[in-house]
Amino acid sequence: MASGGMFRMLKDLQPTLPTLLDLDAVEAIERGPRWYNNALQVFPGLAFDRLCARPARGVFKHLPLGTGSLSYIQSPPVKLHYAPPGTTCPGPAFTLAIQLSGELIVSQHASRCRIGPGGVFTLDERFAFRLESAPPCELVLVRMPRQAVLAHYPHVKNHTATAMSKGAPGTALLRETVLRILSVAPSLQPEQRVAAIATIIQLMGMADFGAIGDGGSRGVADRIRSALSFVELSLFESGLTASAVAAAQGISRRRLDALFRSAVGEPVSAHIWNRRLALAAAFLADTRQRDQTVAQIANAVGFNDPAHFTRTFKRHFGCCPKHWRQRNCAAAAAKVPARELPPAALGRGAQWVAVERH
Repeated sequence: MASGGMFRMLKDLQPTLPTLLDLDAVEAIERGPRWYNNALQVFPGLAFDRLCARPARGVFKHLPLGTGSLSYIQSPPVKLHYAPPGTTCPGPAFTLAIQLSGELIVSQHASRCRIGPGGVFTLDERFAFRLESAPPCELVLVRMPRQAVLAHYPHVKNHTATAMSKGAPGTALLRETVLRILSVAPSLQPEQRVAAIATIIQLMGMADFGAIGDGGSRGVADRIRSALSFVELSLFESGLTASAVAAAQGISRRRLDALFRSAVGEPVSAHIWNRRLALAAAFLADTRQRDQTVAQIANAVGFNDPAHFTRTFKRHFGCCPKHWRQRNCAAAAAKVPARELPPAALGRGAQWVAVERH
């Protein structure tokens, strides 16, 4: 999409998510604490280093989306940091962020970047990060299960707090898909919301972070993305091998293994089997797949020998497939909505700083 078309799309965007908080409806003296408490409830682990005591505007919209969530935030000027909240919270999320207006400075690990309108970046909630916005800004956040994202595309964990190539076709497709989902998400049925978050996770393979490994060669980056996509499309074929992936890319198995070790952190064969195991684990935990036997699921993801599948699964996850299914389905059935934070949580760790208005 041309830059003019992209900015028209951002300008015309009308988020329809349920509104958790609109500061226009809050008394001025209560706005700062209400914003803080709302942010902490949805994103445990946040702490504000700077926040206007009486922000002029602020909107927070949020919707659970399958195993993830979708948020639209019109934020007052803030400076905040995040620390993983510990084992009492659900598994960490991997967050995709799209800047709609204003500017944001984001940092994680050794990476730091400035994001403007139309910018796209990611954050890994397993680790600390910092965000700062001087003027008010608008952004969309997609929080996805970290394990699901990295099981598909393990290399993305090396590119958090890095601006994606804004005009690259892959980034544009990812951004436009998220914004389209944002506009219709409340109208989707539960199973469609599950499919929506799965689609976004799949499209993370389109993310263009520039060069990936091998001295900064864009040709290598494209080849790795192509190989990862080939694996994803072929996981259900029992004949998928590292040699087949290398042949599809027109390079030797040894060369592709070297590229994968550098960019993904594991050789091609290990990536294939880890992806198959992750897919099997997801199917076993999905209550909609309860009619499928363990052997059928194993065969569907490329394991021809059920006994080999059970042994490999137990080594990888620490329990057999049957127990994994029982435990996860029981947890899903017992899941209850998150409770409200107690009033004592208001203001903890925050410094309320009045911002002068001109």
